[in-house]
Formats: sequence, structure tokens, C-alpha cells
Amino acid sequence: MSAGLFQYAELKNKLAVLNGFSDYGDQLRQKYEDPEFESDIRGLYEEMNPLYLELHAYIRRKLYQTYGPDVVDIDGMCAFFHEICSESDTPSDRAIR
Repeated sequence: MSAGLFQYAELKNKLAVLNGFSDYGDQLRQKYEDPEFESDIRGLYEEMNPLYLELHAYIRRKLYQTYGPDVVDIDGMCAFFHEICSESDTPSDRAIR
């Protein structure tokens, strides 16, 4: 790297420190921080939950129509659907529920 580039990085770090950041990288990352992240995700979950429930009911009804009452409980849980969803389930997903 050229000396000018090192000088530029050094000046950007000094400016960031003067602005209350630990370095320029910290200043760049700051714009991605969101103090409302958890409530935003919770709101998104609450917004998407009705779609999830409708999709669950649709799949359960189609399975019931295809395989009948001996295989699918029309009022119960759709184990297959939950198995598909749990493949992408992570601890953070479970924490939201």
C-alpha cells in the first residue's frame, strides 16, 4: 500500500476517535446497530404468524383430503409440516416463540 493510503486510514481513525468511536471501523459499524432490533423481529413474527397458521391449516386440510381421517387428524397438529419447519429451526427462532 502507498504511504498516502496509510495516512488516510490513520486520519480516519483519529477523526472517529474524536467523534467518540474506538476507531473508524467502529464508526462504520455503528450505522448497522439497531436498539429496536428485538422488538422489530418480534413484530415481524407477530405479523407473519397468521400466514403461518393459514398455511398450516391449508396443508392439514389437503393432507386430510388426500389420506383421510385414519392418517390425518383434521383438528390436530400437522406433524409433517412441523417437521419441515423444524429443519430450519434455530435457538433464536425458539426464543421468539
